[in-house]
Amino acid sequence: MAKTIQQAIKERILVLDGNYKHFIDKYNLKKPDFHKGRFAKHNIELTGFYDVLNLSRPELIREINEKYLKAGADIISTHTFGANDYILSKYKLEGKAYELNFAAAKIARELTAKYSIITRSKPRFVFGSIGAIDDTIENQEQIKAYEQQLKGLMAGKVDAIWFADFSKKDNLFSAIEALYNILTKRNKVYSVVITLSGEEQMLSEKFVEELESKYNDRIKLLAISEVSGNKIILHSEIPAILFPALVSRGGTSELIKESATDIIKKYEPKILGGCCNNTPEQIETLVKAIKEANA
Repeated sequence: MAKTIQQAIKERILVLDGNYKHFIDKYNLKKPDFHKGRFAKHNIELTGFYDVLNLSRPELIREINEKYLKAGADIISTHTFGANDYILSKYKLEGKAYELNFAAAKIARELTAKYSIITRSKPRFVFGSIGAIDDTIENQEQIKAYEQQLKGLMAGKVDAIWFADFSKKDNLFSAIEALYNILTKRNKVYSVVITLSGEEQMLSEKFVEELESKYNDRIKLLAISEVSGNKIILHSEIPAILFPALVSRGGTSELIKESATDIIKKYEPKILGGCCNNTPEQIETLVKAIKEANA
């Protein structure tokens, strides 16, 4: 049985959970949910800043994580896409990045440990989610903005850092540079997954070569892909990670199965699912589709 995500990715297609923001919207949360506990008297409006729920409503994040694990997801991602110091400063939450990211990673890690025991032949993993920030700020400021976020996720023992949906090369490289600096100081190596999106298409042999030439001694690139509209761009040698509109269009079980089967045959992905409209119910259908495709 695979003990690490590096081993598991060689053995089977791994299913990534869905987009938490989309799913959280169904709970119809109000201001007290975001301002609960220590944030009750916070003088900046937090309603709609979903990342803060890791501290104000951790039981809700735990509940959502567990629904995806029960549905059969192999990987759950931390709800920390915007939990960096730059974005947190807009809400006067400076100094909370480490705590918030550690809390999110801890919730996910505890649940994946639980389900890895329940289904011993199917170990579960955690991606620490990192999102893009305003690329108009200076490179060094971007690097600094990501530092505590990354440290919190790693302290919470995520299996890989997921640089999710970056559309600007400079911003992505700043985020990776922040991780690289931490790993160099600690003499560590860490797994990384990258997904690119937007109008500016970046993925190419040259792009991957630049990544690896700069950071390969500290960063293990598990998967990289780019999704722009309905077009998928894959690097030929790095395992693919693919996204949901391609497996859940329309949301019906029949369409998910049909799309998943086509994708598996065409791309032989290593990680499938994980964004936009993927509910736990759709993840369950996707897991079944993969089993049928590999039968």
